[in-house]
This record gives sequence, C-alpha cells and structure tokens, in this order.
Amino acid sequence: MAAIIWALQSLKETIDRKGGIEIDLYTDCKTAVDLPSRRKKLEANRFMSKKTGRLLSNADLYQQFFQLYDDLHPTLIWTKGHRPQKNQD
Repeated sequence: MAAIIWALQSLKETIDRKGGIEIDLYTDCKTAVDLPSRRKKLEANRFMSKKTGRLLSNADLYQQFFQLYDDLHPTLIWTKGHRPQKNQD
C-alpha cells in the first residue's frame, strides 16, 4: 500500500506541473483495488474495526490513498501476483 501511495504522490507532483493525465495503476495489491468500493463503510465507521472498536492498523494509509484517489482518479487494475504460500511473511 505504501508503494502505491508513493507512486500516486510522485504522479501528482508531475501532474501539478504539467497538467492532467489519465492514470492506469497496475497492482497485485487486492486491498488497494478494493478500497474504493469499501470507502463508504470505512469512512462511516471512522476507520475503526467493528469487532474490536480500535482504529484499523492501516487507517492512515487508507486516508492518504483516498485523498490521492480523489485528486487523480486513477483506474486501478489488479494483476495476479505471487501464489499464496503457507509460511509466507
């Protein structure tokens, strides 16, 4: 998620200088691709977990992502990445 935010911030700086462009963002991060559809619920719950009542661990990243998403309107395209592995870190 942090890499996506970095990429969008870099693009935003370029766009601010040169004008708007269309952005297609390819990622294997399913979470990022699904965030726009989850946005209403996340914001309604103030980025808090319904189960624990605590702030989600990536709440700050989600908020940064949404701000950049609103500014740039990228098309998010999921690509198959690594295979799930039993002991993967």
